[in-house]
Parts: sequence; C-alpha cells; structure tokens
Amino acid sequence: MALRFSGRAMRWWWVGDDAAAASVCQALGAMAEWPAPTCFGSAEEAIAARVAQAPDLVVIQMELPCTSGIQLAQVLRRRTPRPRVLLLSERGQAVFAIRARKAGARGFMRLSAGPQALAEAVRAVAMGKVAIDRETVAAITASSSDAVTQQLTRLMPREFEVLLMVWRGFSREHIAGCLGLRQATVKAHIEALVRRTGCDGPEGLAALQPPSGP
Repeated sequence: MALRFSGRAMRWWWVGDDAAAASVCQALGAMAEWPAPTCFGSAEEAIAARVAQAPDLVVIQMELPCTSGIQLAQVLRRRTPRPRVLLLSERGQAVFAIRARKAGARGFMRLSAGPQALAEAVRAVAMGKVAIDRETVAAITASSSDAVTQQLTRLMPREFEVLLMVWRGFSREHIAGCLGLRQATVKAHIEALVRRTGCDGPEGLAALQPPSGP
C-alpha cells in the first residue's frame, strides 16, 4: 500500500552524498508504493527548497559538506508541518544518536548497517516509528557511565556544531564561513569548549571523540 499524507502521495527527500545510502533511497523510490525522492547534496540546497516542496520525510546524511545532519534536522523541525527525520552516519557514536533525537529525528542508523536495514529504517520512520540500529543502541547503553558522552550531550547546539567541525579537521576560517560566524566568534567557541571539557588546548578537542561502541 502506498504511503499517503493528508490524502496525497508522500513527499520525501534524500540529503547527502554517500553513494550506498543514496542507492538505497533510489531503490525505494523505484518501488511501486514509493514516490521517487527529491535529492539534495547539501543542507543549503535543502533549506532553500523548503518553501517550494515541504517534505513529509527527510533522510539525512550526518556528515554533510558544510554542516551536520543534526543542524539541518533542527532547522527542518522548526518548519510547519514538521517532517519525519532519519539521520544516517558513518559512525555510530552514542552522542550523535542522542543529539539527533534531541534535534527531533525519529531515527539514527549507521551507514554500515546495510541496504536492507537502511531501507527498513526509512519505511519505519515514514510510518512514524523510531529506528535505531542495534550497534548504536548498544553504544547508547554503554554511554550511561561514560563521562565524555554525557558531557557532550549537554553542549549547546552551536557549541556542538563547532565541535563536530573541529573533529572533521576544519580550520577556524572554514568553520566561520560554513556557520556564518566571525573567526573571532569561532575562536571564542573553541576556547569555551576547551574550558568546559578540560582538554589540553584545541588539539585536545580533536582527540575527544568518544568511542563508537561495538
């Protein structure tokens, strides 16, 4: 049976560039009961298109070119009507899944979960269910006693976005350009993160990433 929203066919987006996940979305779109997804390569493209075609479901790659899928989820969830969101990531770190849920995402899956698991997750989220792969659930359970993960889940959204970009090895100039901030503001965010996490300078932040679980 075709999924329908308010009496019409479901509209859904794929935002990202990972070939494996994109192929899953394209395969779903080729099925008789699924419309083809509208595909975007970046958060900026998706945000610019929101007025022309409000989606019911958005499948987002966590590691986007100039931001994170979590930030895009936050932006989209402030719109009306709110889309159902599934985030896909190269890593299954518990902090990513926890913050994704805080941003309003109904699901979080590792890209390594495989085509069948990813397709099932897309269908589940489209129907309003929660979808998290088993490895990430295990990582979340283990993180209950992990001080680093607990600390990172309490960061403000902008602080966490800056930290994600530090983890990806981006320069202050690049971070400022992507987030629309002055370099001095980025520097202040990084200094605040160093103080809050007790790291030994900015270099310590790059090594702060919590374990990904089993």
